[in-house]
Amino acid sequence: MVWDAPDRVGALAETAFERAVCGIDGSPRAVESGRQASLLVPSGGHVLLVRAIAADAARAAADADLAAARTAVVDGVAVGVAIRVGHAAEMLERESRHVHAHVIAVGSHGGGRAHGTLLGSVATRVVHEAPCSVLVARPGGADFPRQILVGLDGSAAAHHALAVGRLLASRTGVPLRVLHVLDGTLPRGAAQAGVDEAVEEVPASWSAADGLCARASAGDLLVLGSRELRGIRSLGSVSEAVAHAAAASVLVVRRP
Repeated sequence: MVWDAPDRVGALAETAFERAVCGIDGSPRAVESGRQASLLVPSGGHVLLVRAIAADAARAAADADLAAARTAVVDGVAVGVAIRVGHAAEMLERESRHVHAHVIAVGSHGGGRAHGTLLGSVATRVVHEAPCSVLVARPGGADFPRQILVGLDGSAAAHHALAVGRLLASRTGVPLRVLHVLDGTLPRGAAQAGVDEAVEEVPASWSAADGLCARASAGDLLVLGSRELRGIRSLGSVSEAVAHAAAASVLVVRRP
């Protein structure tokens, strides 16, 4: 085991993103998910790299995949590895519960939202079902994250995501931008209430998700709150749509 699960995980620890579980499958994007997670956790934080396999005969290849992924984790972060027999998404969810992880990180293999939904990709399943926050990592470059963007819609979930965005911006030393898409959720100027940062109002295009995706570029981290919907009920949510469509890496924040 890479770390001892705490007896009690308080709300402050939950928002600190100190413990990450990362899905490794041998692909470069999975390796990138481990690297990005290690950049977001604090110095002294923990990253567990999990390789799911279908049978014990695949352990040698899994060991090689984990060794390659381990080299991408930044210095100063405790890293462990685990090989589990079973479906990848199920194993990631189980391990995240076992170690009280604050975030599950997965690589995005592309294909767009319809592809992910129809084919039941690991990223899609984890976004829908994970018991904690989820990082969907896309290629970010050596300077990831270049900036952190937070989508704000006036909800408690969005304000919790903003608190996490502030923490991560401070931790990584990058600019923080707060965005509100003018999709009719709130009148102009209303999203600014109670927010210290200047809120950028984004003209609505087809949807709030499209408006947010238009402002996020590769190398950015786009942070969104979750309505805590899981399974089929989460289909059609803004966070689910953005996680599939954005060019940036996406962090879907679930509250403690």
